[in-house]
Amino acid sequence: MPSIGVLGGGISGLAAAWFLKQGGAEVTLFEKETPGGAIRTELKQGLVLDLGPNSLRDKSGELLQLINELGLKDELLMISKAFKTRSIVRNSKLKFIKPSLTSLLKTDLLSLKAKLRFFAEPFQPIGKNQEESVGSFLRRRLGKEAVNYLADPILSGIYAGDIEKLSKTEILPEFARCESEYRSLFLSILFKNKIKSDSQEQAVFNFRNGLQTLPNRLAEKLSEELIHTKVTCLEFMDDHVKVTTENDIFIFDQVLSCLPAYVLSSLICEYAPDLSNHLEKIHYPAVLSTSVTYSNKDIPNNTDAFGFLVPRIEGFDLLGAIWKSSIFPSHAPEGQKQYTLLAGGAHKIIQKNEITETQNKIIQEFSRIMNINAEPIHSDHIYWEKAIPQQNLGYWKMRSAVNDFMKMHKNFTIGGNYLWGVSIPDCIKQAKLTAQQLTWSNMK
Repeated sequence: MPSIGVLGGGISGLAAAWFLKQGGAEVTLFEKETPGGAIRTELKQGLVLDLGPNSLRDKSGELLQLINELGLKDELLMISKAFKTRSIVRNSKLKFIKPSLTSLLKTDLLSLKAKLRFFAEPFQPIGKNQEESVGSFLRRRLGKEAVNYLADPILSGIYAGDIEKLSKTEILPEFARCESEYRSLFLSILFKNKIKSDSQEQAVFNFRNGLQTLPNRLAEKLSEELIHTKVTCLEFMDDHVKVTTENDIFIFDQVLSCLPAYVLSSLICEYAPDLSNHLEKIHYPAVLSTSVTYSNKDIPNNTDAFGFLVPRIEGFDLLGAIWKSSIFPSHAPEGQKQYTLLAGGAHKIIQKNEITETQNKIIQEFSRIMNINAEPIHSDHIYWEKAIPQQNLGYWKMRSAVNDFMKMHKNFTIGGNYLWGVSIPDCIKQAKLTAQQLTWSNMK
């Protein structure tokens, strides 16, 4: 069986190494820090603090299958019914909505004019520019107000990005295709059912002790394959790849890189300066995640919901808040409410020396929106200096350069969230497919 080196022990690398091992490959996984990447959980004072992602959504069943394989089924914590209710801030007030067209038409989040604009969507001309920003695309289809109060906060919440820079073909490929093929997003939904709605039947969950349970278990299962060290050099040979670390040299039949783009860029600059340049240019904006906990008696509005998002037009530093103990009540002690506040991203660059100032400001903004007059009884935070890779206009050039490099070096595969998708399920799905391809190709 082939010897395969996996570079990077975030969720992409961990999952890939696991699937490669299951496929019979001889695997070595390299990670210099704690495995799991952006998945980070801390247990303090009876609180389960997820300082990265706060939940998992299983779209296909593959994630739950992996969880069963790892023996974690009994650790699952399914999301509460509060998940079905979301809210968006307008005029500093919460506007509650549910993920359905009916709810959208009933809510006072949008004006009557904006709602009527939806019905004009099928009559809008098809865009001529293939390389178009998400903001431009959705304004053409849905109007300015819908973009300001729906698209902008939702996509900022997912990608921490700027919709005026994010590429429609990267972020909304299905929407872009429907415009091209069916001339309308709404008609494609009604008649072709090409865009799936946010189905409540999809499993959404966490673990009793937080999301880090998953990478921790993978790392435990891969303890013999995992080497805690930094990769310092790569050398590409005809049939092998040499991996040099701080302490040793390894020779592999195949190497899969799940390193962040900026890390891989520095390792291949001598071999592929063009690709290195493209990878280096991928923007990873900083994100500040702050967990705050209050006594129930200090929360005047005890409505349960998934949380809220804040449109940029509102002028807040706060991007949004996840009502953590509403969706996973056992993650906070009885009588307490836990919330995760998010700030930063492409809209508001946060420097290291601004962390305390920004944290104080977003807690104040959160308190104003929630009508809270008390100080939190607990707060904690993590500063992700390089958080989510931005799939901005021109991203296809990087993808093209990656494909060209892998055609030239068939024993080196490039993956990770900047290629596979920013969500944990997407990374796991693509890790499994890539592992299958690598083991199959080496068995021929």
